[in-house]
Amino acid sequence: MDLSDLSIGVGTAMPGGYVKPADFIDAVDQRLYAAKKNGRNRIEVV
Repeated sequence: MDLSDLSIGVGTAMPGGYVKPADFIDAVDQRLYAAKKNGRNRIEVV
């Protein structure tokens, strides 16, 4: 049986908040790459 690794970037935001959608997506994307950089099977949260 082959196993897979999982790295996830996660973020939450309140509707009507002060974060622009593009900035939010960029922040979550940065967390994804931080998870990949910091090791396997990680979750990084904004």
